[in-house]
This record gives sequence, C-alpha cells and structure tokens, in this order.
Amino acid sequence: METLGSAWLELGVGTCIFPLEVVFGNTDQVDGLLGLDFMEPNGCIIDLKTKELRLKGERIKCTDARGVSFSSRVLIGATTRVQPGHEVIVPGYTTGLQDGTGLGLIEPAESSELLNKGIIVARVVVERTETTLPVRVFNPGKKACVIRRGTLAGHLTPISGEDIEEIPGQPLPTTDNHTVPDHLVDLFERSKRGIDKVFHDRIAKLLCENQDIFAISDSDIGKTGLVKHHINTGDSLPIRQRPRRFPPKEQEEIDRQIQDMLEHDRIEPSDSPWSSNVVLVKKKTGQKGFAWIIVV
Repeated sequence: METLGSAWLELGVGTCIFPLEVVFGNTDQVDGLLGLDFMEPNGCIIDLKTKELRLKGERIKCTDARGVSFSSRVLIGATTRVQPGHEVIVPGYTTGLQDGTGLGLIEPAESSELLNKGIIVARVVVERTETTLPVRVFNPGKKACVIRRGTLAGHLTPISGEDIEEIPGQPLPTTDNHTVPDHLVDLFERSKRGIDKVFHDRIAKLLCENQDIFAISDSDIGKTGLVKHHINTGDSLPIRQRPRRFPPKEQEEIDRQIQDMLEHDRIEPSDSPWSSNVVLVKKKTGQKGFAWIIVV
C-alpha cells in the first residue's frame, strides 16, 4: 500500500482520549480491519448481541456513519386474537438499543412468525420516548389468528423530522375535541340533523368511543357462536324443493352473493336432505338481498 505520511492524533472513544499514530494512504485496493491494532492492546470487546463496544469499563453504543443508533427489534407486548379481515393496534416494546429520544419508524420484519401466519404489520412513525409502542397488525385471512407476547413484529429505526413528508388530504369532519372516523362520517352527518350545535361534540364523542362496533363495510360484519338456532323437525320427512330457473341477471347476482358469503365464512357447503329455494328481495336501498322460502 502506498502511504502519504503519518501523524500523531488524539482519538476519542466514548469518554476516553487516546494518542494514536495514524498513517495516511490509499486503502481502496487493500483488505483489512481498520482499528484492530488499537482494539487489541486496549482490550476492546465488541458485543454483537447488544451492539456495544466495551472499553475500560465503559459501554459505548455502536452507531452508523451519521452517529445514529442502529435499529432495534420490536416485540408484541400482549397476546392478542386478531379476527379475519380486521386490523388491531397491539402494544409493543423494543429490545433496548434505542437512546429513547426523537422519532422512530416501525417496519415489518422480512421474515417472522407473524409473516408465516399471514399477518401484515403496517409501518408506523412513533415517539421513541414511549415505553409502549403501537403496532398495527392486519389479518387478511379467513380465520382468526392469535399472536403471542414476545413475538417479533418488526424493527424500529431512528428517523428525523426531515424524513417525514406531509400529504395533503381532505380533512375529516371534526368538532371541538373529536375527529369522526371515515366510515362514520355519513352517520354523524345524519345524526346531527335537527340537533342543536352544542350537542354535536357529544354525538362525535359517542361515535368515536364506540367506533369498533360499527361495520366498516359489508365484509366487516361479525358473527358469534354464543347463541345457536335449532329447528325441531320431529319425525317429519325431509323436504327437498326442486331448483327453480332464474333470469340470467338474477342468477348472476345469486352466484355472486353465494360466493361472497362463502368467502366470508357466513355459509358453508352442505349435503343436507333438506333443500329450499331462494328469492331476491329488493331492499330500501335498491339493492337485492337473499331470502329463503321456508316450507312448513
């Protein structure tokens, strides 16, 4: 290696200052580990698990070229059951590599148990001063999924405010203290008609506090197995109606609705000896819905 010269400089590592002879040269074509001749005589220990350098009793956190701490792991803080088609914000915590100041970006891990289960983790900008971090998870599947406490959710990387770009958008209806969610805007507008303005904030507060009981879409309707319905047929012989022919447009709508109910686990295939035809009934909204003909 061609050298250009040398000089004695002061090297600051943590709170310690060391005199060190530095050789200047072109190292582009040379393989080697810089600083090894300094670390060996001074007893430096690199802890890869905690990403720390131990030097003369001091633990020094490793940083990138900008002096920013490396990312740390984000783990699920509480065992949570996520229903199919639902998004849930669960508590999370980090593994202790952060300095606890400034903003951070939670990003999903490239390979994790959640990913194997089909759970999607959303990116979230958070304050690293918080001991509990919000982790947004979504279950796009057709079955409920349980995520356990301590499961790896992603990584938290320090960011600066300059990295955040504001996206202008249409502001949601608000009152003095509450912002109404998107899927409740229409209900809020209809609910406050004819009501004095002094009560609008109370209506918005009520909707915000109970927003989780309102379906966001037709595919978001929940179900329960707490109450089961049973029809007592006694000793009656099964009745199986002959299939009826429907107009092409109605048949297409029937097929579409059946497929939709199958996908959302509202119905299931059956080989029961009982069989009844369906009819399409026009709703107040103009849409057509299912109705079953019950033969007694």
